[in-house]
Amino acid sequence: MLEVLMLLLFGKLQDYFIESSSAWHWAAALAVLQALMAWFAGATAFGTLFAALILFVYAWAYFALLRHMTENLLLWLITL
Repeated sequence: MLEVLMLLLFGKLQDYFIESSSAWHWAAALAVLQALMAWFAGATAFGTLFAALILFVYAWAYFALLRHMTENLLLWLITL
């Protein structure tokens, strides 16, 4: 649940700062934050890096898609 809330928060933040940064910057920041949280929780290094890579690709696509439909909040929640 925390991961979904973080994804929504980062999605809204990247929408607010849309002119000054690209979607992959926000996706990388989210992936690094999630990897640090998993590492501190005691996850293995390989699992943490693999999950961070998968999350980065997913978040990058999600944030890029959100940039194309910034006016409709319902579509934001449906695409999550």
